[in-house]
Amino acid sequence: MTQPQRHAGFSLLEILVAFTIMAFALTVLLRIFGNNVQLAAVANDYSKATLLAESLLANVTAQTEMEEQAGEFDDRFRWAVTVSDYSMDEGEIDWSEVKFKLLLVEATVQWPVGKGQRQLTLSTLRLQPNEE
Repeated sequence: MTQPQRHAGFSLLEILVAFTIMAFALTVLLRIFGNNVQLAAVANDYSKATLLAESLLANVTAQTEMEEQAGEFDDRFRWAVTVSDYSMDEGEIDWSEVKFKLLLVEATVQWPVGKGQRQLTLSTLRLQPNEE
């Protein structure tokens, strides 16, 4: 009496289950990598906006007039720089004796993302000779 011969290997059902598990795993991995690419693009935009705003703040000098200046960079980023007097509490200081005044300088950069806008604002204080 001979025993029935068994073939070594996988059944069709086992192969289908393995392919289904692999398809789900690949879908999850592709979503993760896709989100990382999108996050890298957002980080790149914020880096460009930060560098532009820092450059705009650095270009403000004592001769800069106290008005808003605006422009566009790289056909995508819109910027505005505002220079205004910085007011402090009067306190016990006689401001007529002070030879300098403080200016508040704000640089705002906006750029489109999808249907919306993103915005970054940096501000600093600058000393300017008091001409009063």
